[in-house]
Formats: sequence, structure tokens, C-alpha cells
Amino acid sequence: IIHGPEGSGKTLLALEVVKMKLSHQIMQQGLAGKKIGKEVRVLLCGTYQGEDRVPNLLRQLLSESKDISDRCELQVRPIKDLKMSSPKDFGKNLKTILEDNTKSYTMTIVMMDELFPGFTTEKWMDFKGLPNTDFVLALRHAFNDGACLRWFQKLGKKEKDFQDIMEQQGVDVFENTVFCHLRKSFRCTQELLSLTYYMLMHSPPEEQLYKQKSFVHLPESISGKKPLWLEVSSLEAFLNYTDTNEDLKTVTDVMVIYEPDNIKDVIQKLRAHCLRRKWKVCPSSSVMGSEASIVIIFDMKSVHFESISRAVLQLIFVTTQKSK
Repeated sequence: IIHGPEGSGKTLLALEVVKMKLSHQIMQQGLAGKKIGKEVRVLLCGTYQGEDRVPNLLRQLLSESKDISDRCELQVRPIKDLKMSSPKDFGKNLKTILEDNTKSYTMTIVMMDELFPGFTTEKWMDFKGLPNTDFVLALRHAFNDGACLRWFQKLGKKEKDFQDIMEQQGVDVFENTVFCHLRKSFRCTQELLSLTYYMLMHSPPEEQLYKQKSFVHLPESISGKKPLWLEVSSLEAFLNYTDTNEDLKTVTDVMVIYEPDNIKDVIQKLRAHCLRRKWKVCPSSSVMGSEASIVIIFDMKSVHFESISRAVLQLIFVTTQKSK
């Protein structure tokens, strides 16, 4: 069992496990100190459902894995609507995803992030894997066993046993598979955590977020700033605010999230400003799996849960006088 430092992201922890596996394969195949071809493939995948895409996550994975790019065939891939009703079906879908008719590899190491299985943790014991393939599987923060248990299964369990299942998080190691899940549902301040769960509890029933998001989290999060709501007269007024505000004018770990169907000129000016400030900027449909110390949600028509859960230290909502 491997545990990262308190609050470390499951994505970076999983990537470190991939690098360990690659080093092990190089030693095992006697490639250390030799000219390494592309005999080992490392495939880094980000899964998503519907329109919530993962380009920022894949860019982060590619950036964080530059140190192994000369030792393997490094690939990144988004995977949409991956079916995970059972370990058997998951294995069949993996086989299709990993097929490469143009080249054969002595070994493939697969990391899959943002997985959302439709079965309980104990069922991973039934996952058979694939020949010459190691897996590092990282589950979404939202996953918990309780969501997968049928109502009659819940009735048959004692309350404490059920709570233990709900709180089962961490890292476990099988023969060819490492399974990763954060000990905490979120890695942000208590103020942001409180807001996130408040909005979850009061979300419209038709969105059914209670079926997709985990309500289980551990206390003792760090304390931080309260979320901020700014109403500005225009985009230009907001941009001037970011250049003069003491908390924003020198920071770089900032992500600005905007409405995809906002006015084209507004998006272009916003993106140009963020590029100058070396900030991340993306539409709300592309934020899954990413994070930043400060997240600014600009002029969105509705609250997008994936967007508000990206912040670590500070969350800022910005609306203009033209917002409805």
C-alpha cells in the first residue's frame, strides 16, 4: 500500500506510480544504460462523461511526464463515456482501447484518471487485466461504494459497516494493478468545502448530483479565505481589477473559467489577458481533473459544479451588469 503526502493529488501520485513501474520494466528487460527504443508504451488517459472534457488534465499529465518521454512510447488520450458496469465489461472495453495494429510493445503501462465505476471497491478483485499490461487506475473524487449498493443490500448491512464502506479510500495494490483513491474527497480549504457541499445539497433535484457526487469527506481541512463574489461594470473593469488587486496582481497559479457560449469578443479578450498573466483559461466544459490555487468563474449563466470544485485556496465569482 502506497500513501502520498497529506493533500497530494491522486493524479500526481498515480503518475509517480507509473514512473516507478516504467523504471522497473527497464531494469527487468535489461535496458538500463542502453539506448532505449520505444519498446515500452506508457498510455495516460483521462475519462469523462457527456460534455465535461479533460484537455487541461491531459496537458498536465503530458507536462509532468516529460522526464520519461525519452524512455518509452508516451501517449495521452481522452476517453469518453467509458462503460464500467462490471470489471469484466471494463476489461473488454480496455482491450479495444489499447489495440494498436501498427506496432507491438513488450510492455504497456496504462494510467487511467477520473474513473467512475458502477461497482463497489471489492469487485476490483474480479478485474483480470490484460497480457503484458500494468494498470494504474485512479477514481474520481465523486466515487463512493454506497452509490453502487442496491437498496436491499443497504438494508442488510449494519449502519457502521455501511459507513466503513462509504469511507473506504486510499491506495491498494493488486498483482498488475494499482488502485488509487484520495483519502479526502476534496483538497481545498474548509470554506470552499462548505460552499461545495452546500451547493450540492441545494442543487435542483432534476440534476441528480446526489447520484454522481460524494457527500463523504473528512474534517480538519485547512482554513482559508471566504469565496468572493464580484459584480463589475464590464470585462475591462474586471481585467483592471486583476492587475491592481494585491492578491491577484503577482500570482500565476490561477484558472479562469468562462461560459462556452459567451460573446466571442469577450472570450478572446479574456484569453489574451490570461495568456499575458500566464494563467490557465478554459470553458466550463473542459475543467474536469484540473485544479488551481485560485479559480475565477467569469460571467457564467449557471453554477457548474465541476467548475466550483477546481479551487484549492480561493474561489472568485465574477458577474457583469449585463449578466442575467
